[in-house]
This record gives sequence, C-alpha cells and structure tokens, in this order.
Amino acid sequence: MSLLLDMPHRIPGLIIPFPDRSVYEAIADKRHLMQVARDVGVPVPRQVVIEAPLADPVALMDFFPGEALVLKPARSAVVGVHGIRRFGVRMLERASDAPTVLRDFPPEAYPILAQERITGPGLGAFLLADAGRPLASFGHRRIREKPPTGGVSVYREAVRLREDILGHAERLLQAFRWTGVAMVEFKEDVATGTPYLMEINGRFWGSLQLAIDAGVDFPRLLLDLAEGREVPHALEPTRHVRSRWLWGDVDHLIWMLRHGRRARAADTTLPGPLGALGRFLMPWRPGDRFEVLRLTDPAPFLRESIQWFSDLASR
Repeated sequence: MSLLLDMPHRIPGLIIPFPDRSVYEAIADKRHLMQVARDVGVPVPRQVVIEAPLADPVALMDFFPGEALVLKPARSAVVGVHGIRRFGVRMLERASDAPTVLRDFPPEAYPILAQERITGPGLGAFLLADAGRPLASFGHRRIREKPPTGGVSVYREAVRLREDILGHAERLLQAFRWTGVAMVEFKEDVATGTPYLMEINGRFWGSLQLAIDAGVDFPRLLLDLAEGREVPHALEPTRHVRSRWLWGDVDHLIWMLRHGRRARAADTTLPGPLGALGRFLMPWRPGDRFEVLRLTDPAPFLRESIQWFSDLASR
C-alpha cells in the first residue's frame, strides 16, 4: 500500500481508491491509532511505549506484575533503502524476558508497544467507507487461526457484526475520515467480554472471499465508489456461511499436534491435540466453502499446493 499510494504522483489519471498516504500512514501507526482510539472511547489494551531496547525490565515488571506481554512494533512494515522490512509480534510469558527479546528487533522496528495479552477470540469488522461515512460492513467469527493462540484466520464464519464492534469501528474510521476498505481487528477478553482494539489494516483482508461468498462483494463496491457510481447501502450478508483455507488449516493442525498442550495452557478455549485432529477431520458441513479450492477455477489451489510442499521441503 505504501508503494501504491505514491503512484498517482507519477502516473496522471491513475485512480487509487484509498485515502492520501498521510492518512494511511496515520492509521497504520499503532501508537497513534491507540491514542485516537482512547480519545473516541474505543477500548485498548494497557500498554507501555518502548522507544529503544531496555537495559532493565523493572519498569515493565512494575506495570505488568506477573503478566504475559505482547511486544508489537508500532509499524508492521517500513519502506527503506533496501526495500520493505517487516516486523512480527512477539508474545512473552513474563516481562523479565523483554530486554533479551527487544534486542532481536532492528532499530527501524521502534517504537515498540508492550501490551497486556488479551486472551479470547479474534473479532474482525470489515468496512467500506467514504470520507469516514460507512457504506458497507461485514463481520466474521474466527473458528481457527494460525498460530492457534492468535494470528491469521484459517476457518471462519460470517456473522452479524456486534453493535459495539460496529460502533467502535465506525467511530475510528470517522476519526480518520477514511475512504476505502479497511479491516478493524479486535480481540475479546474471554473473562469480561470486552472487545479490545488490536489494529486497523487499511487494505483488503485475507478472508475477503468469505465476504464475497456471503453476498458483500467489497471489490465491486470499492470500484463503484472509485468510479462515482452509487453504492447500495445496508447490504445484509448471508450468515452462517463458512470459509476454510485448507492449507492454512493444515498448518493449524500441525502446530496443535506439536504444541497443543502448551497452547492450551495459555488459552483454555483451545482444544487439546486430539480435539484439534477431530475438528480437522470433519471435512465439510452445510454452509462450508473452500477459500482457494474451487472446481470452477482449480489453478490457484494447485499453485498453492506446490508452494506449500516446496516450503515444507525447505524446512
């Protein structure tokens, strides 16, 4: 997205149906995003902003006594002289591990947010907006993820967006006067039911096919908006349609068989290894769709399968 948003300056007449780069950069900066979220009343995890590697974890241990932490770079990717550098999230069982882990991050990854770990299901709100005005929305429930403790959804179900989730997402996009599609990601605290903001991805999302299968064709709606056509309001998705990314689900199962007991100790909502195997072996039920595997267009699945086995061989 950072590269695409520069292209209209070089190619006259080119339409990129997203906001200016400054708006995109502001919403992608998690430190700035969390401050805006607090200002508009959206719940965010407790956090400390770390500007440079820590020599002494005392401050973190005082702020998070006996708690697990998440270390999250304020930006997931940075464009530099050597191309794009991407930074992942690190989960810690205790704050005293932070100085060692922080030294693994390059200088470009800072500032880093040290946040409390929210245990519970991931909740996504997917929207199309015009200058902050919502035009279409969609929600799904994550059934399985990789890694299972929090990551990319590999099996998910179309659901009606919770009113609180939709309200939080709309206020955030209005605050940024966002134009285009966006995924607003939350994690629900299993103990309290509170949805905490994780991040906003100002682009199409990995589970886009589920929205299309459920009747909300975001690419078509975005094209209509960009070309000045009327966008129909209040599209109601077909609920209980599910989408399964097959090779992602295989990765989920492998992870659970290897580390399932440890994962369950961190998140009691997860099944054990045998439970994960039983869920995986249920091949299909009414409402299921395969995300990539389509009989009418098998080439993407064949290409992905070749890539999956190639990656397996290299590991």
